[in-house]
Amino acid sequence: MAVEALGRIGWHELTWNEARDVARATLAQLEASKGEG
Repeated sequence: MAVEALGRIGWHELTWNEARDVARATLAQLEASKGEG
């Protein structure tokens, strides 16, 4: 999952833009999985 990947990478290595994009993608995934369930 994206969060686990972030844990391995380390937040400090992400730029704010990258962090925002990852957060947006993660939220989109959660919304999609909600819709399926």
